[in-house]
Amino acid sequence: MKSDYKVHISQSSSVPDHCSTFALSDLNNHCWKEACDHDHNEQCDRCEQLKNTFAQIHKLIEQYQSDDILRKRLLYKFKQQIKFIDEWKSHLLRTVHQDQARIHVLKHLDYETVMIYVDWAMKWLPLKYRESTVNSFDTGKCSVQFIINFS
Repeated sequence: MKSDYKVHISQSSSVPDHCSTFALSDLNNHCWKEACDHDHNEQCDRCEQLKNTFAQIHKLIEQYQSDDILRKRLLYKFKQQIKFIDEWKSHLLRTVHQDQARIHVLKHLDYETVMIYVDWAMKWLPLKYRESTVNSFDTGKCSVQFIINFS
């Protein structure tokens, strides 16, 4: 999933998890909703294998763990790990979508415009390990882009 999922993401895919337009749309808020011009009627073999693996692990925990307290603890940890994997998958989807937007902006720059791209991981994280006072500040993910038009 580390490398394979990012390759399959596109703006128009018949697999719901791989269609960034569909996956990033909010069904409850019309401002954040975009309709697709295609059906989402296919399934990804790898995504289905992941779902089946989760179901099998859940079944094994339920089936073979006789201690009720330990079973509940294992199921809680297992559900947390599924949540983390889903969040990571969402992060990969957003990353690919943002990168497509960055490439689009770069392709449409004219000769009088400059784009300055400062990435948190490239610029600010190395500073954290050199400066001791940075540990007290919030280290959330951030990306700053500037577009300057010299006309």
